[in-house]
Amino acid sequence: MTTLAALLTDACRQLEKAGIETAKLDAEVLLTHALGISREEFWRDSDPLLNRDKINHCEKLIQRRESREPLAYIIGEWEFWSRSFKVTPDVLIPRQETEILVEQLLKVISPEKKNDPMQGLDLCTGSGILATIAALEMPASKIIGIDISSDALNIARENSIRHGVDDRITWMESDLFGSLPRGNEKNRFDFILCNPPYIATEDCKNLQPEISLFEPVDALDGGIDGLKFYGNIIKDSFEYLKPRGYLVMEIGDNQGPTVKNMLEQHNQFSPVTLHQDYSGRDRAVCAQKEMNG
Repeated sequence: MTTLAALLTDACRQLEKAGIETAKLDAEVLLTHALGISREEFWRDSDPLLNRDKINHCEKLIQRRESREPLAYIIGEWEFWSRSFKVTPDVLIPRQETEILVEQLLKVISPEKKNDPMQGLDLCTGSGILATIAALEMPASKIIGIDISSDALNIARENSIRHGVDDRITWMESDLFGSLPRGNEKNRFDFILCNPPYIATEDCKNLQPEISLFEPVDALDGGIDGLKFYGNIIKDSFEYLKPRGYLVMEIGDNQGPTVKNMLEQHNQFSPVTLHQDYSGRDRAVCAQKEMNG
């Protein structure tokens, strides 16, 4: 028998030794998750004795984190836009900086239009966070969420059901726009969101272990220069957007000028703007299709 406080002390020491900078926070999250209690309950009474079964369960989760498995995969969910989403190793873990895409979309869609029956597309949807949040923020909208991975789409569907918007989202297995019908005005979108793979292949090998060892490489690897997917996304987005429709994409922090130039060279997107994340790094590009496009 041991106390929760003693278990926390041992867990912190174990994770610190493994090189985890957020050892104390991670240990608290894992122990409260394992015991089914809130962090408030944890700190209100950290002295009770734990039986061997509970100790074993806690220790197994700590060992998984010690191996650098991401916290989100261990507890099975992660927060985005102040909501909880299911995550598994089939999908990328939502990052706070990706919220920039939602922020920019909501800035360019005027308040009076947010309740209009708009059509949206979320490319490379992964866990479905962008499609789900768009559906929540624009309650009359209908969204198509596309991913090349059927396993990812299963998670996306669970998340849309969790948040009560599955009736307005269609999930489609496709390599980018490949499975969408072409040449049909009814299939055009008011906005397209996309968080594509954008890390250069060589750089993928040097990412922290939580990413390189556990997150799906196909959702990270953007080819030799990280720009592999942007050309096709830009070209096809022009075809699938309505006039004055918006394309909002996530980009790597050194890719802003290049992707902006790609959009401007297409000559049918104006304006094209770059937007920074909370660290002041380029993280999103927003482009509007011209009226006569």
